[in-house]
Amino acid sequence: MSARPASGVLTISIDWSADAAGLDLVAQRAMDQLGDNLAVLFDALKLPATLAVADPAAISSAQCLAASPLKHEIAILGEASWTGRDVPPSRFARELARRIEGGRAAGHSVSTLVVKSPALDHAGLAARHGITAVRHMRTDKSTANRALRSRALQFGLWSFPVTITLPGGSRWWPGGGGGRSARSAIDQTIAQGGLAQLVIEAPRMAARLSSYRLLQRVLRHVKHRRDSGLLEVLTIGAMAARLSTQRQGQPSRSILQPAA
Repeated sequence: MSARPASGVLTISIDWSADAAGLDLVAQRAMDQLGDNLAVLFDALKLPATLAVADPAAISSAQCLAASPLKHEIAILGEASWTGRDVPPSRFARELARRIEGGRAAGHSVSTLVVKSPALDHAGLAARHGITAVRHMRTDKSTANRALRSRALQFGLWSFPVTITLPGGSRWWPGGGGGRSARSAIDQTIAQGGLAQLVIEAPRMAARLSSYRLLQRVLRHVKHRRDSGLLEVLTIGAMAARLSTQRQGQPSRSILQPAA
């Protein structure tokens, strides 16, 4: 392994079903199997991940991942019904607090919030409840082929836009493709010394076995780059903590900006 510092950083998120109660029996069994498979895969490759769930106090099919010896981060997967632009601040605060407290009671310290929108409108309230990182959808389409880096928001929050999503869209592969573009984006992140966010959409992956095999190839590529000393893999919470520490010495500027 190379002794030089890694050139790029990658976070890996697994977005679990936000509506497990709405799944039929076949879909629920597929999610259960995917949870077992992902736990084995991540343990074998020794890759830490951020597991985003609707309620940290009620993790069922993802329990194997939550109980991993790698101690994956547990994050809150925010639903539009309580994180959206038109939601009153009081409801947002109430719903967020309930999930954080429930997660704490279950043994999970939660500091990351995942939203399926380009921004979070209640950042101040999130910060007051202990949230330090927000992963959100990317808004700048022109940066799709560039290694994105994080930026500081107000209230001490860090912003993590999605870089890569698996399964990706494909007209040729049932269940979606995206493996080649994911590997390319990871290598570009290394070349630019950037930070990238890889997101695994579990419900879509559970529906097609072929997309899981694609993920295996991508994660083996990640492992190879990490073992070569070129890439560091962190949870979103760990990356936010590092950025906050670094920023104390550079209070007048953002630590990370989009790579040129």
